[in-house]
Amino acid sequence: GSVLNDEKGSSAWDLEKLRARNEKLEAKLLKAEIELTDHQEKYKELEVSSAEEKRKLAEEVDALKSAMAPVAAENPGVELNTEGIGMLRRVENGQIILPAVYQDMEAEEEDEDDEQLKDDNHDEAHGEDGEHQDKSNDNNA
Repeated sequence: GSVLNDEKGSSAWDLEKLRARNEKLEAKLLKAEIELTDHQEKYKELEVSSAEEKRKLAEEVDALKSAMAPVAAENPGVELNTEGIGMLRRVENGQIILPAVYQDMEAEEEDEDDEQLKDDNHDEAHGEDGEHQDKSNDNNA
């Protein structure tokens, strides 16, 4: 019968250990729960504030749109309103055809840009090499 007593004795001692360990764990758990709740609260606050932000943004966008609406009404050309544009542009096969006058103007501008680039390149590449300078000038003239 002595074996039984030993077991009782040791199990009682184990129980004490377990209880102490359990209390420690519970304390840890409680702390973790408190922290978790804290995080959840903060997260909720974040969610709320971001919802607020979104709502404010939406309101600002709406305000901007309504602020722009009267401007668009005053300047119908800003909206894709094709009235009156027909005088200047014709659309053929889905392409906008500019009148010859406008095409000439645009072509001239592009040519000037190209010559500018060529001249710059010659200066950089050849420096004061007279031959090349003369050649490029002849080409331009």
